[in-house]
Amino acid sequence: MFFLNIIMESDKRIVFLDTSRAMAMFLVAFAHLYSGESQERLYIYAFHMPFFFLVSGMLHKRHHIVSSIVENAQRLLIPTLSFIFITFIVARLFYGWHLIPFAMTCWEGGVQSWGFPLNGVVWFLIALFYVKVLIDIFLWNRLLALVLWGGLFYLGLNFINPFFLCSGMMAFPMYWAGMRGKKSFIYLSSISWVKWLFPFFFIISISLTLINGKVSMIAHDFGKASVPYNIILFYVNGFIGSLGLLCLSFFFKKPYGVVTKVAMSLISIVGLQQLFINVYDVYADGALRLSYFYTIPVTIVIIALCCVCHKIIDTFLPFMLGKNIRPQIRRFLDWTYEVVCKHLPLQRKIVFDNFGGRGMGDDPKYIALYIKEHHPDIKLIWLLADMNTPMPAGITPVFIYSRTARYHLYTARIWVDNIKNFKKTPKRKGQFYLQTWHDCISGLKRSEARIEILLNEEYVKAAKFDASITDLMYSDNDLTKSIFENYHWYHGEVVKCDKPRVSILLNFPIGLRKKVLNYFGIYHEKKIVLYAPTCRSSNDTSIFVWNYEEVIRLLSSKFGGDFVMLLRLHPIFAKMSNNLRYSEKVISASAYPDMQELLAVSDVLISDYSGCMLEYAITRKPVFAYGADLEKYINDERGLIFELEELPFKISTSETNLCQSILEYNETDYFTKLSSFYKKIGFEDTGDGCQQVSELLLEHISK
Repeated sequence: MFFLNIIMESDKRIVFLDTSRAMAMFLVAFAHLYSGESQERLYIYAFHMPFFFLVSGMLHKRHHIVSSIVENAQRLLIPTLSFIFITFIVARLFYGWHLIPFAMTCWEGGVQSWGFPLNGVVWFLIALFYVKVLIDIFLWNRLLALVLWGGLFYLGLNFINPFFLCSGMMAFPMYWAGMRGKKSFIYLSSISWVKWLFPFFFIISISLTLINGKVSMIAHDFGKASVPYNIILFYVNGFIGSLGLLCLSFFFKKPYGVVTKVAMSLISIVGLQQLFINVYDVYADGALRLSYFYTIPVTIVIIALCCVCHKIIDTFLPFMLGKNIRPQIRRFLDWTYEVVCKHLPLQRKIVFDNFGGRGMGDDPKYIALYIKEHHPDIKLIWLLADMNTPMPAGITPVFIYSRTARYHLYTARIWVDNIKNFKKTPKRKGQFYLQTWHDCISGLKRSEARIEILLNEEYVKAAKFDASITDLMYSDNDLTKSIFENYHWYHGEVVKCDKPRVSILLNFPIGLRKKVLNYFGIYHEKKIVLYAPTCRSSNDTSIFVWNYEEVIRLLSSKFGGDFVMLLRLHPIFAKMSNNLRYSEKVISASAYPDMQELLAVSDVLISDYSGCMLEYAITRKPVFAYGADLEKYINDERGLIFELEELPFKISTSETNLCQSILEYNETDYFTKLSSFYKKIGFEDTGDGCQQVSELLLEHISK
């Protein structure tokens, strides 16, 4: 239960540690501010820095050695560098220092040179880094740690002491004592009479100070007693003085806001207090530093100013305190990387994307395959969200959110994409962007600017920006060409040519049917009916669930053969395909990467308002439209761009109507309606889209 008395319920901070650190920080600032070699300074110097290392040991968290170096460098060395930089600016302004003498003072671990003190106790952070790493080595291999400690200690005392190395070695025993004694200190804080021992410990500390004299961790001075008694007295006095301060802090059982803020601002007080003391020296009478009446309130003001600065730094420049440093470094590296990439020469390279990282599919696939076969000298990059997706040889897969992807986007001569909301790198002069758009022929439903009010604001913004950087769009019919020119926020050229993905429907590849059926484990004698509904604004997939088996039975009766249904949702809904009902005759095809291959091998297509029906009908195979929510879709969703009577097939609104449409199917009437519809929209496609579009790109690849 005693933990409840010493730990803050809000953030689990140990109250007596916060209190003792706040008091010790006051003593440090007071000792630096109070002039002269007074007895008060000697008493404070005898234990104040050993105390901080003792408390730091109580808060130690064990790390792997490599992790210890990285984590402690971030938390301690980065703030140190930040405060030293601030110190140099002040030293340059007020004392006329230059960088090289300043750096040498830091290297030598000196305190004062050319009249400027090196920022008070900022050395503490560097020494604390050494001792934290050494302790983690100790916890891994005690013998190695002790050898390192002894060797570095001897080196620092007798030969070279770069960056306060010797101070860190002096701190090791106190830090270790704090780490080992944490539970004992917490237990002592729960005993009511222990706190009254603080005068006893302070009296002993004062007595030992009178015997041993001045000590200093930064100057490696163990006192005036002879060796090794001065070393023993140094550590004993540091420990006893720390006990006195801890006992005094045991009086405080509840957290106080001011005390907690001072404890939480410790790193900034360490780094900044000497700067404020220096400013005070410039403008104040030196005699004032000999008076308690002035020194105590000035000390309080300086600590308060340090706390305010800590809050400002923590809010606006947290990386100076070692916080959020990884995102800051990552942003800096990203910025540097992109600055370099922007100035690299453009290459004979094309970057392809399909629906923001999906596998090979849609027009980009067929353009890439044609160029790979006929122009192998051109480098082809395919952006993928899943790097396990199989890719053909000759096309390099790259993770879509990687720096490598951004490098290729920056240095490719050509981009090819079929969506508008994939964020690319800033387009460079000389780059060419082909937007293939993923809709089929004209589509049945309204899209883009026609339904802007229904679209997400972020999407509209992205689509408009995409249209502003697009160099070319194309279509194989007059209707879609007009839609691109008037309703896609696009003001560039729209070329009328064959569509690459249609080529697979008109020029059926040998072995394709076997490939697709093997993928789904379907016997080759089976016939395929593809059910491919379009998306809705809601995530409700129940509209796609109906009596598939009855329709499969009717198709077998009408057209002969044994049918199996492949059920493929729109890419936006693909992740929800598990919500649907499957069986031996109803197989999920939403994960299959290429819709065109599914269309090509299917014997019958069922959809609702998707433009894939108009594209599939090029094959002259049966198409049936089934949309149970037709009225709602027209009124509340995207709506249709045609009147129902204009379509070459009737949209059934119930399963009964769908079954009736299948039974009443007449091939002659169907072909007549299709020819009339294609003529009306100005559709012309001979299946040469891969070559035609690729040649358009090749005109720009060498510019």
